[in-house]
Amino acid sequence: MDVFAQPGDFPFQVEFSLEGLIAWWEQEAAAGRPPAATVLDALAGAPALRGPRLDRAVLERHRPVVDLLMSAVFPPVGRERDLGGALLPFMLQAWYATASLSRMMADEVGWLRGRINMDQATGLRYRILHAYGAILRTFYGVTFDLDYPLVVTVDDPDSGRERHFKTSFDGRFYRTEAVG
Repeated sequence: MDVFAQPGDFPFQVEFSLEGLIAWWEQEAAAGRPPAATVLDALAGAPALRGPRLDRAVLERHRPVVDLLMSAVFPPVGRERDLGGALLPFMLQAWYATASLSRMMADEVGWLRGRINMDQATGLRYRILHAYGAILRTFYGVTFDLDYPLVVTVDDPDSGRERHFKTSFDGRFYRTEAVG
């Protein structure tokens, strides 16, 4: 999985923030949807979750609030069974993972274990093309669909058999900003 682990020649700056997700909850609250007010009340008690450059210690310290925020993406009813995670942009490191993903595919700091269906050079091009797709969508209104499946192969800890998972990325909560 080291194809995505190293920044290498990735030409864009990436910062981790919950601001996109928080903005969604604020829109829900403005629309009068009751669960959003509860989530934002909890967030008010955890101001460290706002802003860029969050780290794992902050996320763990405020885990109940993070769980509430993430209920927009991963409903509590499926967190034990469903395989899912929220990854750092353009990397295969989960900052939030369901119990199944943690058990089967992630190490102790969230890096996905296993093998992917591309070499290092292809992985870098894949990441760069996805970043350019985000730029085109954000600043030019152009949709650029990269239809190249990223498949992760892992050994199932229960059966020992290989399992293959086609990834699906949802970029609703990340933001693309121009810095120059």
